Amino acid sequence: MVGYWFQVIQQKDDLDDFRLDKELKNLGRPSTNLTRDLDSLINRTPRFVMQVRKGRNSKQARKKYNLTSEGIEVVGRILRGNGVDAES
Repeated sequence: MVGYWFQVIQQKDDLDDFRLDKELKNLGRPSTNLTRDLDSLINRTPRFVMQVRKGRNSKQARKKYNLTSEGIEVVGRILRGNGVDAES
């Protein structure tokens, strides 16, 4: 939902993994491995997130992500109280 806040509400072009991690910590919901968590959203069908850019060539370079239209729709349903069905 932090990604939804940045991309939809604040209309940011992309989601920076550092910013996402920082905001999750500020909200008291830290991720033990943000890359793994985002990869699970990328590798599912339908995809909720996609990686759009990676800085530098190092393995630890900052990555940029975007929510897909499916990801935006699912978060919107959750926020409206419609939940997520088993297919989502």
